[in-house]
Amino acid sequence: MAVQRLAPTGFHFFLEDGSMAMAKAPARLPLAVTLSLAAVATSAWVAPAAQAQLVTPAQVRAEINRRGAEGVAMGQTGSLLLLESELGVAGQRQGELRNGGRGGLWARGGGSRYKIDGDDAGKFDNDVEVGAIGGDYGWDLSTGKLFLGAYVGLGHADQDDNDIMKGKSRSRYLGTYLTYVDNGGFYVDAVSKVGRIKDEVEFDLPLNLGTYKDDVKHTTYSGSVELGYHLQLEDQWFVEPQLQAIYTRSSQTSVQGRAGVRAGRDFQLSGGTTLRPYATASYLHQFSNDDTIKFGSSTYDVELPGDRWQLGGGMQVSSGAHRGFADLRYGRGDIVKRELTFNVGYSYRF
Repeated sequence: MAVQRLAPTGFHFFLEDGSMAMAKAPARLPLAVTLSLAAVATSAWVAPAAQAQLVTPAQVRAEINRRGAEGVAMGQTGSLLLLESELGVAGQRQGELRNGGRGGLWARGGGSRYKIDGDDAGKFDNDVEVGAIGGDYGWDLSTGKLFLGAYVGLGHADQDDNDIMKGKSRSRYLGTYLTYVDNGGFYVDAVSKVGRIKDEVEFDLPLNLGTYKDDVKHTTYSGSVELGYHLQLEDQWFVEPQLQAIYTRSSQTSVQGRAGVRAGRDFQLSGGTTLRPYATASYLHQFSNDDTIKFGSSTYDVELPGDRWQLGGGMQVSSGAHRGFADLRYGRGDIVKRELTFNVGYSYRF
């Protein structure tokens, strides 16, 4: 059999019986593609006439469906990590609220770079950027302070396997939080978030038949409850153990638990400015086992991001009504092979 590319719009296939067939190169195909090809291809799924090898139509369809399934898994994994980053940016408020006056306004943003290697999604990079603005108001209680706040934000993520597949996720969201800070150091922080996300997937079809593109939109839900205790030590040192439960719903359900600790020291400068450098260590465990999603009318296997360690550090600055922080974290796990996250924020307390 010989295979020739005769024009940009199609292929001619010389079949085993000597007859000739032609297949057009479509710009868009459904994931469950059915191609009426009698024979095509090479081992690299490109069809130069001099090196053509005989492959069945079933093999072509299987390769297209394999790429489609991997693309869906890549996009879904990337979007779950985007939602996780959004929830993280909405957190990190304990240093602001513990001595935060009656209320305040804040803005935060950050970015993460992930290297993923999973059985379903394969290897790919996931670059995330998120931002949010919000405000809160507090009440003095006999035992501590209670704060109620709200926020809105945007996020996006770009996935790339550095070969034939790309994806992107675009998110907008709003949420609320309720935080209680006890005079003795104990705190409870509850965060909720609802949003809309658009996931897009794109990959090259075999035989240079074009590029497949598709997208899906849906509503997302996230929430977390964090418990901690701020233990003040001598010479302005502190240790803060933390426990957190995290829920995310975006085509599949993710339930995670986090155990961590933060430790640092306060430095009082002239003029009333306080510097607080700190270090953090956490372990995230994946409790849920929801490893399938619906994309259109089809069901696909998509493993959740799984367990991972996170190590990091940062700096909080407090001067009068102004608060600021910068935070850098590194993570590693079985599926998330590398995570590098940087967040910054500013708040004005009144």
